[in-house]
Amino acid sequence: MLLNKYTINALRSRVQSAIKRADEITSDICPAANKFPVAPDITACVDLMVADAVEMLSSAGHALQQMEPKLTDDPATHTLTPSEIALIARADQKINHCFDLLNQAMQMVEGERSIWGKEIRHGALWYK
Repeated sequence: MLLNKYTINALRSRVQSAIKRADEITSDICPAANKFPVAPDITACVDLMVADAVEMLSSAGHALQQMEPKLTDDPATHTLTPSEIALIARADQKINHCFDLLNQAMQMVEGERSIWGKEIRHGALWYK
């Protein structure tokens, strides 16, 4: 990955996108806006998953914010320590993990996964 200001801005944009996704999931399981019933255990699990994701995203966003002043447009003109590079890489990993976590949460809300994360076969796929 080429590290410059644009990289950090792209990662921060992904953090904001994931937080927006978390808000959408939370509003989907809200009883008033619910299109279909969601079991209480699924609701509780999804709430925990979304809270974990938001916490990780906040941590990643904070780490990226600290690195931004050290970067320039040209990657050759800035010097980052190996630990700072690792911090940016870890933030990227956290963001990816959060998107996966939020996708799993949404699949639970939509009835495609159980609380244990197992795929629920139904419709044309029930026999597989």
